Amino acid sequence: MSEQTERLLEEHIARDLPMLRKEDRRDIIQLIAGHQPALNADRLADSMIASGVEVGVLLAVLLRYEWMVVQGIMKSTAAGGVAGQLPAFSRCVERFGTLQTAVLNAVERNWKKRLDKEVAARVVAECHAEWVREGVVRIHNYFQEMPVTANAGFHGYAGEYLTIMASPEVGRVFTCTDDMQEALITSPDQAFKIRVGVIRCRKGLLTLAVRDVAPAMQETREHFRVRMTEEIEVKLRRQSGMVVGRLIDISVSGMKVAMAAPCDLARDERLRCNWLLAGSACEADMTVCWRKERGDMLQFGLKFTRLGAVHEQVHKLMLIQQQRLIDRLKHLGAPSWMEMA
Repeated sequence: MSEQTERLLEEHIARDLPMLRKEDRRDIIQLIAGHQPALNADRLADSMIASGVEVGVLLAVLLRYEWMVVQGIMKSTAAGGVAGQLPAFSRCVERFGTLQTAVLNAVERNWKKRLDKEVAARVVAECHAEWVREGVVRIHNYFQEMPVTANAGFHGYAGEYLTIMASPEVGRVFTCTDDMQEALITSPDQAFKIRVGVIRCRKGLLTLAVRDVAPAMQETREHFRVRMTEEIEVKLRRQSGMVVGRLIDISVSGMKVAMAAPCDLARDERLRCNWLLAGSACEADMTVCWRKERGDMLQFGLKFTRLGAVHEQVHKLMLIQQQRLIDRLKHLGAPSWMEMA
């Protein structure tokens, strides 16, 4: 992009988009010119949307600027003919396309954020109505995968702060977590969980702050899972060959497996799996249910389609693990902050 086109673009942006920060206007020019802006395209788009500019206006002026830059390219490369202009045209379209896509993605993220706030407010309001009606707040946590619950007397809710009656049973729910400071409350429809954190415990009352609201993934699980404490290799045989993963957890309905990327296992793909469980060789038919990326690792949810003789081994492991957790739970006391209150 020529210096003349750059100056012209700077004048138009200052006139058309005065609500943008000076830094953002400069970054737009840098990005269009093919230089490295201070913010990448996604962060720049987020900043532009946060300025309050209407997305329709923003996209319209970007299209106009694109034609302005194209005209500048045509003038500066006229001597070279079409062959000399095509590479410059291609780079121009690519840069504007990157910025326009980033703006649309920023709008979607912004919309989703507002929607999430509305959903969170609705979930808390529904829970509040239930607390008032029943006079009880049901809090829970997980001791590894074992659910730990308690009913606490409802005392009040205001300004995102929930007050409940303190008791040893309530304390045990907090004790089973690493920081002993947070607990969960499931919405009446079981679809969401409210995460609450301890603010203070005084005179038999426990004040909790609402931290966030999220989908209740763990609460919708059908079966108890055992998380592996040792490295267990799982061999996944498929039509195109075999891949090897690491067993993360297992239940009577399936397992979670991790492996290094890349791996092209697809949802609904059928596999034959081999692994060792408590020293015994296991083999079962499985189907891929889901796939998630975790940095440079991939995780897959596998569902048993036919367990056969393995069912007894898995079921026995579940029972043994559950009993161990129950025995440990019996010895959990109240957290130190409740004992000192």
